[in-house]
Parts: sequence; C-alpha cells; structure tokens
Amino acid sequence: MKNLPILKCFPINDGQVKAWCPFCNKWHIHGYTDDIKHNRASQMSAHCIEQNSPFLKSGGYKLKKLTKAEIKEIKRSIDL
Repeated sequence: MKNLPILKCFPINDGQVKAWCPFCNKWHIHGYTDDIKHNRASQMSAHCIEQNSPFLKSGGYKLKKLTKAEIKEIKRSIDL
C-alpha cells in the first residue's frame, strides 16, 4: 500500500463512512470496507472538488475509523 496520508472517518450506515477533507472543506463519503471495519487503514481514491488538493496528485488517501477515545475527545471539546 502506498505511503498516503490518513484521514479519520466514521460510519454513517452499514455500507458507508464519512471523512472530512481539509482541502475541499467538505465531507467525503466512501464505502465501509472490511479493513475500516477491522480498524485498519483502507486506501481510497480522492473525491476532491478542490483542483489544488494534494490528494488528487498523490493518488488519494487512506481512511481509518475514529477510535472510541477520539470520539469521546471530540464530544468533550464540543461540550466546552
């Protein structure tokens, strides 16, 4: 697998995950692969609409599911 950046994602249903793209400033939706379900990174093609996104030049990125601890930290920061 290529040495690509990792974006964190979360499942939105049984078949899809969502990840925030820092270059498009939009959510990207991808399939919920077995790798992601088993907490492994899964390579994806970029869905970027921003033509200057480095993800388009690099061949994409990897998605990895947020851990429970990361989700708790996000919730904690929102509740501040």
